[in-house]
Amino acid sequence: MLTENMKHQATIDNNQVPNNLYHFVGLNSVAVEYLWEAGFNAVNSIAQIFHSHHTGTPAWVQALNFGGSSQEVSDVLEWLESKGAPMDWIHPTFGTTPLHVFVRRLADIILRPRISDEMDSGYRSSFSLKAMLSDYRDSCVCPCSDGGCAPITCAIQETIDSTSVSLWVLFDFGLNVWYSGLPRIDLNSEGLGNRAAGLVSHLFSQVDACENNLPWLGGTILRVMTFERLHLTHTCCRFIGKELGSWPDYLPSHTRPCREEAEEIHESEGKYIDVLENLLPQFEQQWKQYHGKFADFIKNVWEVRMGEEDTNLTGDPREERAKIRELGVVLDPYESEDSDGESVYEDAVAIPFGPERPPEMQ
Repeated sequence: MLTENMKHQATIDNNQVPNNLYHFVGLNSVAVEYLWEAGFNAVNSIAQIFHSHHTGTPAWVQALNFGGSSQEVSDVLEWLESKGAPMDWIHPTFGTTPLHVFVRRLADIILRPRISDEMDSGYRSSFSLKAMLSDYRDSCVCPCSDGGCAPITCAIQETIDSTSVSLWVLFDFGLNVWYSGLPRIDLNSEGLGNRAAGLVSHLFSQVDACENNLPWLGGTILRVMTFERLHLTHTCCRFIGKELGSWPDYLPSHTRPCREEAEEIHESEGKYIDVLENLLPQFEQQWKQYHGKFADFIKNVWEVRMGEEDTNLTGDPREERAKIRELGVVLDPYESEDSDGESVYEDAVAIPFGPERPPEMQ
């Protein structure tokens, strides 16, 4: 890492150095402090990311790169914010913010820890919790959120229907020249399911803890969970890990549906989107009147009602997905087809929604 060497070299004339020093992959909290003390203060600059084909702000770069511990990433982002770096800057290409990317990366590491990680390192840092509960909205246009995805939307998306394969695996592989110890711990479906259940329980508990200060939180989670339960198609930043990935030429990268394609998807799934929009006001009202914990509400009210909807609905939006795929739109990097041409999800894990959590997540 850049520490003592940077301290000595950072005294050179600012005019001789480009304004992208904070874009170096994997800066730690010591390195950024040395840069600042030496007079390099361009924490808001937009520049090309080292060893990458796209640009971003320092916060965007550091949110992406979990080569070190998530605690270190959290510390650097918190430091950048304290120096005036905007966490709500929306990337002009990818349409989301550093906080959204950080929360996705954090959830991914919690679910699929690397061999070199301390379990859940940085999981409960003040910045991590602040990031997950932020009401910053990105520019995503998708019924899974109202007015853009919130970071908590991203955390729930990363957790529900988890698979053993990380969307970020090839992004990390592209950084392997810089970092060692990137292989993930090989979790079986039970282990992954337990970790996912623990993360969901933690997020649910925040609804109870922040009911007065963040009244929008419960409704936001209810929306994305109902969206997922109805098997609707994401046209948002859900698969940004693959959009950003350092993919070899022989593997197709994921391309988010353009606006016209997104409109076609929303139109084809219109019946189910209507169900989503009709259910949400009812769920939100029921939650306001509910005397109990949010996890219990999900189990006793939401789950029961969604079971009824499963019975009432005719057809399946996944049948519409086949038609959309005929247009050449890649809907889901996890999705493949079985021998009968049916859409399947490999290594899918059902997440139990309830107040219980594994002991290590208490």
